[in-house]
Formats: sequence, structure tokens, C-alpha cells
Amino acid sequence: KERYSLLEAVERVWDNHYSMGEKQNIPLLLGSLLYESAFYTRAADFFRISIDTFGKECNVLYNMALSCYYAGETKEARSCLSDLLDINPSYPPALKFLKGFY
Repeated sequence: KERYSLLEAVERVWDNHYSMGEKQNIPLLLGSLLYESAFYTRAADFFRISIDTFGKECNVLYNMALSCYYAGETKEARSCLSDLLDINPSYPPALKFLKGFY
């Protein structure tokens, strides 16, 4: 029940969020909360919003890849990892994850 209360709270925060050009990556923070609570599909949605708003960043692509992987979206997870490794071919968490991915 607490997990679903968190999901509802995150959704309310996002529904009431109004971007005023802040530098704080709110979608990343909300996606991270949902990932930690095993709402992988919804977490990936927030990571997509983060990418659309703030651009492709390694940590966001990595978190999105993990979320997609655990949500069963392996094609999308591979795409995120590919984008990440295009930016930083030696990103340690991605390389470690890839060892177990295949």
C-alpha cells in the first residue's frame, strides 16, 4: 500500500509541476523514486521526459536502461545503453550491466 501511495504522490507532484526553466531535473528525481519502488515502466516514462527536457545524460540513460530492462523492454534498454555508450564508451555502470545483459 505504501508503494502505491508513493506512486500517487509522485503523480500529484508531476501534475502540479510547472517548469519555469529551473536547472533541477525534477523528472529524473521522480523517475528515480519510482525506480527504487519498482515502478519500472512509469520510472522510464519520467526518464524519457528528462531526456526530452534536459538532453541525453549518461546517468539518465543508464537509469532508463535499467528501468526498461526490468519492465521487460529489452529492445528499449539496449537502445538506451547504445546511446549512453555513444556519449561515454567507458561509462563503468553501463559496462558492468552489459556483461550481465548478454
